[in-house]
Amino acid sequence: MLPRLASNFRSALNTSRPLHPPALPCSSRSFSTAPPPEEGAPEGAPCALFEEALAHLSSSPPSLPPAISLLARSAAGGSPDGNFFLGMAYDNVLPGSPEHLDRDEGAAVRCYRRAAEKDHAQAMFNLALSLRDGGGGDVEEGFDWMRRAADTGDVRAQYNAGIARDPNHKPWGVPGRDMLEKDGGEAVKFYRMAAEGGHSKAEVNLGVALYTGTGVEADKAEAERLWRGVVEREEEGATQARFCLNNMEKRGEFTTKVPQ
Repeated sequence: MLPRLASNFRSALNTSRPLHPPALPCSSRSFSTAPPPEEGAPEGAPCALFEEALAHLSSSPPSLPPAISLLARSAAGGSPDGNFFLGMAYDNVLPGSPEHLDRDEGAAVRCYRRAAEKDHAQAMFNLALSLRDGGGGDVEEGFDWMRRAADTGDVRAQYNAGIARDPNHKPWGVPGRDMLEKDGGEAVKFYRMAAEGGHSKAEVNLGVALYTGTGVEADKAEAERLWRGVVEREEEGATQARFCLNNMEKRGEFTTKVPQ
């Protein structure tokens, strides 16, 4: 399952809406790497409020009610991080948030949008998923936000933008109502971007495109090279890559033994 982008403290988050196919769990910034408040920030400044909220969220156990209150004040002050985290609270993907806050997709979308409009890449990602699933927008707008997140260099967004366009994967959007048009060439472009950034499942999917000639000239040797690399490094997606290599072996398309 690919959860809606959440923070590292939520390592067990696996309950959000899935993307297809199964993908790497993704995380945003960890609390330990959150930027410090601006020097001289007055009491109640959005950045200081956000940092105080993080302290409550990173406590053991997390203290949600005061954290949500602080996030709301930070978001109201214009903090992109405050809006992003408040969006996750409304989306019920912060740990414990379902116990303290009714899920409100519309509010989550508004928070994600405010953060995304200030170039918050993780918020762009979450907003794209919400719009994909019918959260107050359309799939074209959702994909545009995914593309914008990809353009920031976020390999997860690049990978998922590839999936959205990949003809080998199920429709991206609301089936039968609002679905993104497939484009194999654009999918390959995004997979290449993510693969160059070290995303192993993007390498696997790029190999599939090269093997089948979907959106790109067929190149089985390059597909084999990509799959072997993922298997040999024992990276995420190695099972799928090994399956693809076994199929090549059965068809007599190479002679080197598949790594076990």
